[in-house]
Amino acid sequence: MMNVTTDPALAVRPLHSDPTTSPTIPLGDRISSAMQGVQHGQITIVVHDGAVVQIDRLIRVRQFRAKR
Repeated sequence: MMNVTTDPALAVRPLHSDPTTSPTIPLGDRISSAMQGVQHGQITIVVHDGAVVQIDRLIRVRQFRAKR
């Protein structure tokens, strides 16, 4: 597990939600959640004007054939 600050200024709101009623989710929790189950792939964090606006998760599935 990575050590991530829980600074409220770094918290992001869930997408497509009402900012007046939705609680913020800390950025570290969002990144940890995006990393769940990823063995091969990448996590991309998009920042606009100093604020995180998007977290993308790309999972690559590796298929290996048994040696004969």
